[in-house]
Amino acid sequence: MGAATRLVPGGLMRRLQAIVVFLAASAVFDLAYTQLPLYDGNSATYLLHGLGRAGAGDLRADWLAATADPFPFVSEVARVASRIGVGSFYVLHALLLGCFLASMVSIARSVFGLDRARLVAFGAWLIVCFSLLGRDIVRAASGGDWGWYAQGGVAQQYLLGFVFQPSLFGVLLPASLAAFLRGKTTAACLLAAGAAYAHPSYGLAAIGLVAAYGFLRAVDRRASGEPRAWRAARGPWLLGAGLLLPLALVVLARFGPSDPDVFARAQAILVDERIPHHALPHRWLHAPGLAIQAALVLAALVVLRKHRLALLVGGLIALGASLTMLQMATGSRGLALMFPWRISTLLIPLSTAILLARFVQAWRSGWVRPLAAASCTVAVIAAFVGARSSLREWNAYQSAIEVPMLRHVREFRTPGDLYVIPVDLKRFRLDTRARTFADYKSHPYRDSDVVEWSARVALARQLERATGDERCARLTALSRDYGVTHAVVGASPLIPCPGAVEIYRDRRYAVLALVRVNE
Repeated sequence: MGAATRLVPGGLMRRLQAIVVFLAASAVFDLAYTQLPLYDGNSATYLLHGLGRAGAGDLRADWLAATADPFPFVSEVARVASRIGVGSFYVLHALLLGCFLASMVSIARSVFGLDRARLVAFGAWLIVCFSLLGRDIVRAASGGDWGWYAQGGVAQQYLLGFVFQPSLFGVLLPASLAAFLRGKTTAACLLAAGAAYAHPSYGLAAIGLVAAYGFLRAVDRRASGEPRAWRAARGPWLLGAGLLLPLALVVLARFGPSDPDVFARAQAILVDERIPHHALPHRWLHAPGLAIQAALVLAALVVLRKHRLALLVGGLIALGASLTMLQMATGSRGLALMFPWRISTLLIPLSTAILLARFVQAWRSGWVRPLAAASCTVAVIAAFVGARSSLREWNAYQSAIEVPMLRHVREFRTPGDLYVIPVDLKRFRLDTRARTFADYKSHPYRDSDVVEWSARVALARQLERATGDERCARLTALSRDYGVTHAVVGASPLIPCPGAVEIYRDRRYAVLALVRVNE
């Protein structure tokens, strides 16, 4: 080992060691945090465009896959990853969690000047705090999932998540902050913009960060007695405008109003019907964890009161709070869909990290190394606990009651098939790679497409509730009007319908082929 080390330049060796440490820490954090299996949860929605472009099954011809893609960057990543193999998505999830961890460690070092042993302990305890084990311990002690409120934002939004999805690229926001604290303002602006390009609802957070970077640079220059200090703000502000303005114009062009009435109807569908838990403040302002989250942020501000980071955090709080109050005062659905409160997905985990770093900083010098070793041991235990949970989730996913039906459809689907399904069967589309009429989980974003999606979901639900002759009539209408070729229905006793042939049945589902409906 020593000879090999001598053959490698010192700088390169340090970089290799840093990469190994990053990969190992990413793996531990990812296992401790846990992942859901593909294609569960939000991956059923956010991987569709990418898999369609990769030529997976018939997804390229799926109606929803042909609608405007709100996350083209992530879809391109998904396209490449799907061609490499599904394992790529799990690896990408781990790497993005590793980016979050490395960013928080860098912030802790910049703010508190922690030495290496304390940084190791801080990173380990951050893993534990955000892990399934940490949440389970808090749940056992308190009777509630209070540990989630130390890492998630308000309105059931979050930076990290349990599947690969666009919101996970929000980890670029703390990475941006870490770069700024190291004096790399250009990189900081690029990273903040990168988060917004991956998920446009991070746009307000990116604007807030870039504005704060320029302001703080000017404050620093003014404190050093430099004349015309405010000129220092122009660089970050102009760079931020150059990066974010094109994104805003593209989003407006692709998802702006096609017709005022259609646009208003689409906004009402999304805000009032599909995602009120994300979009309406009165749905989350009284959540029991909000007081805990507010206390965390305020406590972090107290800890940071002598550091310039307090100005930045305070500015983000002011931006998010003022726009939230404006939305509540006006009832604007457009502002609601900009999610100004999504800034909390950065502020809350950042506040938790700040408080953890301050806790580690207070350790006595003689205790640091043994406590760091113990912290790493606990983090590894959390990884084992999380891995066991992920394995149980995988087994449950593979043995779910719908799996035999999904396997049948995946094996026997042919090009041109179009399935109408129970709208809550969210994994159907990506699991089978079959064209799907509609499901409730996955919706488009362009106004006319949202209205069309809502109508399709209503028709599918009517079919679910229908029985007897009404079911036969609705199958006939779906085949005639939309070209539906197959229907997945409940396996309760079925009254035979003209043109509908049962081709599969198990104890939960039946699959009907609509072979003569168009004749």
